[in-house]
Amino acid sequence: MSFQNVLKAWEGSQVTVVNPESYRSTALKESLGFQAYGAKISEVGEDYVMLVYSAQKKGQEENVEQWIPIDMIKRITIQGGERFIHL
Repeated sequence: MSFQNVLKAWEGSQVTVVNPESYRSTALKESLGFQAYGAKISEVGEDYVMLVYSAQKKGQEENVEQWIPIDMIKRITIQGGERFIHL
């Protein structure tokens, strides 16, 4: 079974994305750091997965669509009913 097959089966489901190199921008600096966030798998293509989630920007919530190459996924975990995608 491939990452693509598992992700395709999860299409439309909520997952937690674990990203140790998430881009962050603050008033003082821009940096990379750890972030875990909930997202919905919207679409799975041949070489990508599209996630949809809400993010806070300047105190406002905005919808985000994120395309992630399947090659960037290091592992997939199911733990206690939760689904994790590790980048």
